[in-house]
Amino acid sequence: MSRTSQDYLDRHPLFHSKDLDETRAIMGSHWAEHKVNVTEGTTFETTVNHAAIGSARMTYVRCPTQLQVSSSPLLDSYIIYLMKTGAAKHVLDGRLSVATQQIAVVQCPGQQVEMSTPPRDVLRSIFLEISWSVELQAATTRCLIFIASVTHSTLNHPRAGHCVDGPIGQHLN
Repeated sequence: MSRTSQDYLDRHPLFHSKDLDETRAIMGSHWAEHKVNVTEGTTFETTVNHAAIGSARMTYVRCPTQLQVSSSPLLDSYIIYLMKTGAAKHVLDGRLSVATQQIAVVQCPGQQVEMSTPPRDVLRSIFLEISWSVELQAATTRCLIFIASVTHSTLNHPRAGHCVDGPIGQHLN
């Protein structure tokens, strides 16, 4: 009988909890020191699945609880926040970015982050963490190289200027 997935990385569970203190302890032992607060009177619950492949780590978080998270700076890695549902405001070194299904947020080494989620949103997010140096033969790195290659091919297309934003896009469009 085949097994169907309901959540990302569900074959790699780290924990499921309704205990905020337990969640703080587990999350703090795996990632940078951080504080998590929930809106008063809110019931807390979260599921966290996690897999490490070489020097890259991928974490899936499902949390229907409105959160405020403050994290200490990363020492030697980048985290890319990819939202599958919901949204999250990130303040990185005083600059506001909002992660949605269309916009990823990247936390760089040395940046402190404060994140908050809106009420009544079910946060379903994937965090991809990669370190300063990455082994190029690792499976996750090969996936990133593939994505970079596809992006390169797309941008090399004669009509690529229409899909490039920012200062570079202004010169190409």
